Amino acid sequence: MVNEPLARSLDVGAGDPDTLYLIGASRSYRVERVVPEEGLAGVGLGGGLNHDVFLAPGALDSAARAAGTEPRPVTFVSNRGGVEGGETLTDLVTADIRQALGPLAGRTTIEAPKHTILTMDAHGHVGEADSRGPGPGQGRRPGWSR
Repeated sequence: MVNEPLARSLDVGAGDPDTLYLIGASRSYRVERVVPEEGLAGVGLGGGLNHDVFLAPGALDSAARAAGTEPRPVTFVSNRGGVEGGETLTDLVTADIRQALGPLAGRTTIEAPKHTILTMDAHGHVGEADSRGPGPGQGRRPGWSR
């Protein structure tokens, strides 16, 4: 399953074969379906790149182990209270997740893409959020609105 931006960039649709390179090794897959750029299919790396593919459970673990490395899990933070209202909880929730993960916390990446976008300045640098909205040097990512 791929999201729409990846399907467009690869010029693939449901039923098409494709080759993915997972940790240096090629693997062949068939696109089961193309999903809209919403929810998890709308999450990009650091709020910027959004070409998402969804593989069967264990596919990345197998690829990592075949390459002689360990997989690195990613946990996404999405708080209650909407995009902007929930943003104030991000630091607390992230700390709670790290504590709950215990010894696994050091091997897990915790991403808060909504927080990243809200704290991004006009140049794409992440700074501190300001609950009063964008001020000098702050801006929203183009295409995002309040």
